[in-house]
Formats: sequence, C-alpha cells, structure tokens
Amino acid sequence: MNARPGTIGSVLLVTLVTGCVTGALAHADPAAPIPEPVLGPLALGQVVRIAPAAGTGTPTRDYGIGATDLCGFMDFPSGILQVCGDSFAGQGVGYGGWYAPIALHVETDTIDDPGGVRYDRVIGTDRPLLADPTPAGDSQLPAGVVEINRRNYLLVTTVHNLVPQNSRLVVANPAQPGWQTVPGSVRDAGYQGGRQSQITGYYDPIPTAEWVYIVANNFDRSTPAQLYRSKPETFTDRSSWQGWSGLPGPSGGWNKPATPLWGDKIGEMSIRQIDGKTVLSYLNMTTGDMEVRVAGDPTGLGTAPVTTVITPVDWPEPPETLPPEDNRLSQAYGGFISPGSTLDELRIFVSQWHNVDPRSQQPYRVIQFAVNPFKP
Repeated sequence: MNARPGTIGSVLLVTLVTGCVTGALAHADPAAPIPEPVLGPLALGQVVRIAPAAGTGTPTRDYGIGATDLCGFMDFPSGILQVCGDSFAGQGVGYGGWYAPIALHVETDTIDDPGGVRYDRVIGTDRPLLADPTPAGDSQLPAGVVEINRRNYLLVTTVHNLVPQNSRLVVANPAQPGWQTVPGSVRDAGYQGGRQSQITGYYDPIPTAEWVYIVANNFDRSTPAQLYRSKPETFTDRSSWQGWSGLPGPSGGWNKPATPLWGDKIGEMSIRQIDGKTVLSYLNMTTGDMEVRVAGDPTGLGTAPVTTVITPVDWPEPPETLPPEDNRLSQAYGGFISPGSTLDELRIFVSQWHNVDPRSQQPYRVIQFAVNPFKP
C-alpha cells in the first residue's frame, strides 16, 4: 500500500491509494435530474455544509464501506456513480477489508435532496474493476474523469512508492467490471513534463466549438494546472491534445506548449460546464484552501474570481465534530462537483482524513457542501 503526501496549511495530508474495482449494476435508473437549487438562496460567496455523505459515520457502512475518500462523479444514461479511493470496511483507514478504488451507486433522485445524497449499493468489493492487473510492488490510482456524451473515461496513474510510473485512459462501464485500457493511451510518467498524470475535463457540444477541454497537472500535487483541448473523436489519442499558452503574441493561444493557468500548485481537480460557464473546483496546495473558479471559458480560469470553499483549521476535539454553518475543515482535499449543481448553488464533495493520531485514522469520509461562487 502506498501513501500519497500533500500539505494542507501546516498539516501533513497522506492519502492511501491502490487500484481495483468491480461489480455490476442490477437495474437502470433515470438520467441525472435537471440542475436546480435544493437549499434556500445562498448569499454570494456563502458556503453551507449539507452533510457527511460517505465513509466514517455514514450509511455507506451498510454496504461494507465504513471509511472512504475522493468519490468523483460519473454520469451515465442509466444513473450516477461516484468513484472513490482507498476504502475500508471499518470506520477508519486500515480497519477491516481494504478496497481501492470502489464505486458507490447513487440513488439518482437524492442528487437534489436537501439532506444529501444516498446510495443503494457499492461496486468493487469483490472483483477488480480494472482489466489490467497491478504490477508487483506498484499501485494503480484513479486520477481523473472526463465525460463525453455520457461515455466516461477514467485516467489511471500507476505509481511505485508514490512516484508516478505511467498513466493511461480506461473506459468506464457501469454494467460490469474489467474496465478496459484504451489502446495506445499509455504514457510514461515524464510525458509532458509529468503534468498529465492527473486530469479533469468536459465536452462542450456547441457546434461552433465541439471541443473537449482538459485541465491537467501532476498527480503528486507539485505543479500548477495547465489547459488542453481535443476533438471528441480524437480524445483517446493523447498526442492530439492541443496545449494552451497564456504567453503574449505568437507564443500564446492554442496548439502551443501549455503554460500554467496560474502559479499555484494544485492537487485534485473537478471541472464542469454549468449554464455555459466553466467551473473548476480544486485543492490549492500553495494556500491550503479548497477553492472554486468560474470563468466565461476555460482560457479565463487563470484570471477568474476565486471563492474559498474550505479554509484549513486544526482538528477539533473530538475530531469528528463538525461546527454548524462553518467552512473551516481539518485536512480537506478532493472537491468534486456534483451533477445537479447550478451557478448559484454548486454542490461539492470534500474529503477529510484524520491521520494525525495513527491509532485512530478516523474520520475518513466525504462531506457534501454547497457554495454560491463569485462569478465574472
């Protein structure tokens, strides 16, 4: 088992990860609901905690998952999955059976429930999701989702002692395990300077555009985010991704060597197009905050207004305590945007792991927040 380090404020954050998942969906659910607010009107910049959704202290224990993290979204015509990282049968890291990654099947009508999402089953606790076996001594880690017309691609990064070795695209299938690697998509860890080992992206189907936009960085959280685009039909050919440069003059624009969108080092990321705007949620490793940016288009993310979703703070006593109406959270990371979000009410799933006390290793969970972000 490998550990994934990062620093939030003055606290060391370690995220364990490996790669296996399985299961089969038993029935079809309706597609994701039309985006709509589920809470009362939020003031501009206001953040509200909805509830813990998965992991320590939540009902996912009823499906054998007492502790988990990450839980990024995949939308399918048949329903919604959340793909989570290291997961344990017990209530903390290292307790009970260990599964990584797993997928929680969302009860679709709870996406817009003011009390938070609920799940009706878990996938990945018996057979591996990934068709390719894990090399001896390595781990296969989920490193981002891109959805194109309800077809979901998972980036999987293989690491050895936390050092990325390579990455590849995998086609997600909600009906069965054994997700297949896209032929020709494997890239060495040094590809593009190592800054394509973690991604997030979306497809803009407007006829005048028809691009897939991809924000990428280094899986080890050591670099800023960069922007790429691809035609949907060539997305799986990673050599076709066109970099965007913010440099002035002929060195700037598309189909150039990618430059940082802004200077901060970035961790996990989640991007969606909402009401024609580009919305990016991310862990800012430079400041320790969880942040959101809303831009008119992806090239504007670097200068977009920033909303702080989570501010780091020392652990309370007991550590599972959650102060009401408070956006301070110890050791927060992840930050995945939920389907059903609107520009006035983004719903974001934030991970939290108490690893300061090695005897407890809990809570280890995912908490749902809502925020009304600043807009351009």
